[in-house]
Amino acid sequence: MGQRGRLIVGLVVLGFSCWTPIAAVSQDGVIGAVNVDDDRSRELDDLRARVAALESAGGACDGCVHGSGRRDDGCDREPASCGRTVCPGLVGGAEIGFLRPFFSDGHDAGSAFDYEATPRFWLGYVMAGGLGIRARYWDFDHRGVSDPEGGGYRLDTGVLDLEATDTIALGSRWDLAVSAGWRHVEFEFLNGEAPNIEGTRNSSNGLTTALELRRTLPRGLALFGGARWSWLYGDVSYRAPWLETGRIDWEGATQWMAETQLGAEWTRRLASGRASLEARAGVEAQWWDGITGAMDAPQFGLFGYFVTVGISR
Repeated sequence: MGQRGRLIVGLVVLGFSCWTPIAAVSQDGVIGAVNVDDDRSRELDDLRARVAALESAGGACDGCVHGSGRRDDGCDREPASCGRTVCPGLVGGAEIGFLRPFFSDGHDAGSAFDYEATPRFWLGYVMAGGLGIRARYWDFDHRGVSDPEGGGYRLDTGVLDLEATDTIALGSRWDLAVSAGWRHVEFEFLNGEAPNIEGTRNSSNGLTTALELRRTLPRGLALFGGARWSWLYGDVSYRAPWLETGRIDWEGATQWMAETQLGAEWTRRLASGRASLEARAGVEAQWWDGITGAMDAPQFGLFGYFVTVGISR
């Protein structure tokens, strides 16, 4: 082999020796990139499967906030899932109170009544986002006897509220429920027996608004306190046998009412995951000013305790 041939062979060997590690590195890089892409693809597939499982179990509406706008005990188990998503749905419930009337100026009607059972009902609908509407009705109709020979008293009142509602999150454990709307009151307070009946009748309409602060605790428990104020405008009539005309009427009489409740609550998500059961107990006080007219009829209030069962879906 001549000098030229040996030179050609040497160049070929040198080129092959340089190309081999470069090809190996290039091949390894391609394989590594393929492996990384495969890992990422598997992670994405795993995340998609988890999202699909959550959606099949209830989707966004399986969060901690149900139709009532309140968190249930799921927040104690999974704090990270406590978003503010509110599922649209019905809310409703019933409450039984045991309230005793009391009267101003030491009126003897205060000793005529005991703690009397009085029902309250409500039904509403909450839209996605938390805003809602609600109807509430409360009734108290009882007789009291202070003097067996002097007849007795009858207190009969019904209250209807139609209002808008909302719930505002004040932190991970605090909620503020607000409402405002229209109130209608029918009130009657009578003393004696026919024909010697003395008493007041009232039919009024006005505005009502309420606030309730709620603090969640572990295991579905919570503490709450709320207040409601109402301003009313209506017609009041006072009748007595000693009046020459038998009665006196006031048109456009103004009155106001204040109510408060304090207590504890237990909430449990039902097996379906789409509804929550709520139980409450506590104390309640009310004060009605101007409701009994401008004569000698006393102002009055009520005090007692209550038990509530409600459901939100």
